[in-house]
Amino acid sequence: MNKHKIRQAIEIIIASSLAIFLAVAIRLLFFQTFVVTNNSMEPTFVEGDKILVIKYPRLSKNIHKSDVIIFKDDIEGVNIIKRVVGIGNDKIEIKNNALHINDKMIENTLGLFTEEDDLLCTVESDSFFVLGDNIKESRDSRYFGTIKTNNVTGKVFLIFNPRSNIQFF
Repeated sequence: MNKHKIRQAIEIIIASSLAIFLAVAIRLLFFQTFVVTNNSMEPTFVEGDKILVIKYPRLSKNIHKSDVIIFKDDIEGVNIIKRVVGIGNDKIEIKNNALHINDKMIENTLGLFTEEDDLLCTVESDSFFVLGDNIKESRDSRYFGTIKTNNVTGKVFLIFNPRSNIQFF
């Protein structure tokens, strides 16, 4: 083998190694994968869906209403997926079988709740009020209260498996 071919091979090995290193570093620093383990977010997420999450706070400092987040349950130590419906200083009220945010009824929630769900709270500035999309099957802020910002693992970015359900958020 001549020197030119050896040099080319070394350059290819170095470039490939650098690319692999960068891909792994980006994955470890900014993204994490999870598997949905229950039906509390159906129909958006079903049990077994594999999702990609942007780690908080590195790339997703701005979590807004309707974003789907992953957070750590302090009691059981498991990761939970829920939708943010209330952010800092929002007044959350469930009454008359509907969700009200800042005294405005959210139209598509009428009839989803029962009298047992009735509550009134103001979300602290460093917290989120979360609900599951499958209201009747979800254990969420109605049961365990608001989620502190520092308990948030990340914001859902992508369902990547099953391939028939690939979806960006």
